Amino acid sequence: MAVSLGVPEEVERLWVEVTATLGAPTVFVHAAGAAPDGGGALGETLPSAWRAVMRANLDAAFFCARAVLPAMRAQGFGRLVFLTGAPADQLAAAPRAGAVAASHAAIVSLVRTLAAEESGRGVTVNAVGPGSVRPEDVARVVAFLASPASVHVSGAHVAVGSGGGS
Repeated sequence: MAVSLGVPEEVERLWVEVTATLGAPTVFVHAAGAAPDGGGALGETLPSAWRAVMRANLDAAFFCARAVLPAMRAQGFGRLVFLTGAPADQLAAAPRAGAVAASHAAIVSLVRTLAAEESGRGVTVNAVGPGSVRPEDVARVVAFLASPASVHVSGAHVAVGSGGGS
């Protein structure tokens, strides 16, 4: 089933099918995203390209979280992990990739807000910002954040491979 994660009705339809097939989700890792024509200077970015980047990155993250959270709340357990595509300290300025950087910074804000809202419900929400590292390095951090062992980690943006984070 092909869906656009930036369209709420398609995301809802996807989660109905996934839940019917696999059961209620307990872990959700959001690694989807795109930079359709969003790689230029902000002053030259067309409004249509800006919206396409926001739809593919930020809207998709929001609609997916909105779809999976009710089941996680009902179970009293859930782990949401969002890949931002850049370490936290590199999100503020990204020449020639401003729309993408803005969407990733907004995802970090979304993560922190959701973490605060879900506090006390058994649901944690975190972000991972990979730098120049091997996929296995990122996978280990995501696996920890998706595990029951991460019960006290929520609202974090973990930089992997950049020597720091927030």
